[in-house]
Amino acid sequence: MPAFAVTRRVVFPIKRNLFSRLKYLSKRIDGYVAISEAVRSELMKAGVTGPRIEVIPSVIDAAFAPPEEGLALRRELGLGKAPWSPPSPITRISKARIT
Repeated sequence: MPAFAVTRRVVFPIKRNLFSRLKYLSKRIDGYVAISEAVRSELMKAGVTGPRIEVIPSVIDAAFAPPEEGLALRRELGLGKAPWSPPSPITRISKARIT
């Protein structure tokens, strides 16, 4: 049986238009992924029941993805130097592994 999940990464209130109601309140949705407790709270305010929401933070462990690895990956992909200066060490290209 297929499982349908909706992810949400933003904190602002969910709109009440038809698309949003179908996306967030449809009985066909099996579960929801929120990246923070604040996003979970917005989903609940919109009418999604708490047990259907799983909070999975969107972060990278700096020990897992050191900055020099991101630079090496940019070279490997032929991207050269980043055209911007990242605001923090978390904002960079990194290889990821799925466990």
